[in-house]
Amino acid sequence: MLPEPAQILARARSLLRVARVEPFDEATAEGRSQERYRRIVLSTGASLAGTAVTTLVGLAIVPLLVSRMGKDFYGLWATVFSLTPWIALLDMGMVGGLVVAIAEANGRDDREGAAAGFSSAFFSLALAGVLASVALAAVVAFAPWESVVHLPAGLSRSSVTAGVALVGVVAALSLPLGLVNQAWTGYQKAFVATAFTAGGSLLSLALLVAAVRLGGSPFAVFAAGSLAGFVAGLASLAFLSRAMPWMRPSPRRVSRPAFRRLLGTATPLYLFQIGSLLVNQSQRPLLSASAGLGVTAEYDLLARIYVLAITLITVSSASFAPTFRESLERGDGEWMRKTFWRLVRLRMAAAAALCLGIVLGGNAVLRLWLGRQDFQFALPVWLTLAALILAAVWASPFFELLTILDRIWPQVAVVLVQGPLTVGLTWYLGSRYGVLGALLALVTPTVVVSGWVIPALAWNTVRTQEVRR
Repeated sequence: MLPEPAQILARARSLLRVARVEPFDEATAEGRSQERYRRIVLSTGASLAGTAVTTLVGLAIVPLLVSRMGKDFYGLWATVFSLTPWIALLDMGMVGGLVVAIAEANGRDDREGAAAGFSSAFFSLALAGVLASVALAAVVAFAPWESVVHLPAGLSRSSVTAGVALVGVVAALSLPLGLVNQAWTGYQKAFVATAFTAGGSLLSLALLVAAVRLGGSPFAVFAAGSLAGFVAGLASLAFLSRAMPWMRPSPRRVSRPAFRRLLGTATPLYLFQIGSLLVNQSQRPLLSASAGLGVTAEYDLLARIYVLAITLITVSSASFAPTFRESLERGDGEWMRKTFWRLVRLRMAAAAALCLGIVLGGNAVLRLWLGRQDFQFALPVWLTLAALILAAVWASPFFELLTILDRIWPQVAVVLVQGPLTVGLTWYLGSRYGVLGALLALVTPTVVVSGWVIPALAWNTVRTQEVRR
């Protein structure tokens, strides 16, 4: 049943009452609830604006590269940048684990604990990033990787190799900077992280436009695509150190207890990352090797639509997750339970509306977006993409809830089953059916495995936590 106009107006007034700059008094349960909603509203508004910027930049990059550099070069670009998340595995799960530790420390008003966790993770990942950058540069320079992913005709191997090496080095050196966004999120101030991310996207677009229009080499194009995010990360770290001085990285704050706390969450998150990368980031390299860069370019367009849809839906409500752990630590479990189900209903309604538009107008959007006719897909492709979006959106809040409540191991088991299934199906179906096969390789394990196992585990965890408290 749809809400009545009076109910909609009442909810709008409630949101306007909490959408203010001044914090609420957190000495009472009602004040804490209002303060959570205030931060959620601010984070959601900023996240939507930032996502709009980042999305527009991502959409603008595709026709720019396809028209000026060619379809095969764009397939190479997509393949190279799909490998950077694998470099993030060097964080040993600490980036994902930090937000849980900080949300927990925030719920206990423990600044020292939050600072120790941040500094301990920061310096360990800084060292890992430096060592990894040297190793990656050597591998790219001397390994015969172009025998697997064939270079487009007319491109200089040395220029491409230097560009790919730079992408890898920047990704490795960015490892500790990934912690900064988690720090903002753990303190329920994700809107700050979003602002810096959006700024990095705009800088990236400006650099890419300059590199392409000035007839830049592949190295210049890859450099433009990778350096802007690194600069934005450094700026976000500087602002964090100024706004929350206790979070400024310091070797004196590195401690063994902080490491143990982080690794308690990070170890299962690390395994979860591996499974997630197999699910979400294995398709482009596999398709490049088995079906060619042209098919990879086509798949990347659909994957961008999928990621855009998931991002638009989850960013509007991602700020809820830290409040679940914080409210549990303060004994406000009933608030957490009710708010969670509101989150699920919100996301699924948005997903259904978005998928309807994708199925009915997907090809028209591609023609308008790219200004060309050679990227068009049959109805089964769009229906499969819509099914994938619905399944992923349904599972997303349950994944987030399990993560913020430190229930990572069940998720590890699920993705370590789902990941190899996705890889095997992608190799088999992608080489035979192209982009449709690649999408089927994603949607089948998502529906069969995570679509029902994760929700059951998450809600059982909520009931157990409430009983214990």
